[in-house]
Amino acid sequence: MNIIKLVRRKITGFLMKLFRSAHRVDQISAEVSQRLSNAKESASRNVSVQSHEDLARKLQEEMQKNRKSSGSREGSGRRMKDVACPTVHLQVQVPISGSETIECGVCQNPFLVSAH
Repeated sequence: MNIIKLVRRKITGFLMKLFRSAHRVDQISAEVSQRLSNAKESASRNVSVQSHEDLARKLQEEMQKNRKSSGSREGSGRRMKDVACPTVHLQVQVPISGSETIECGVCQNPFLVSAH
């Protein structure tokens, strides 16, 4: 009978250690999953910031090309005006009369440009 009690205690002790180990593995697995999720989220934010900067640079280059090619048109009475966009430097044509709403192609902020 003593041997059976001793074996039961040993088995119970082993099972308790095994249960604690399995619980600890679950905790570690959950922490690793959370960290991996956070890392993926952070990486996707960095990619979108990079893409936004790339778009801003491409827009700036395109605007410079347009300015160079529209040199002859600027002399035809169309004035240009700088717009205070927080993302990129915008230069837009001023309407001949009235006002016009211009939307930034990068940040989609609307700007009111008036002839006066």
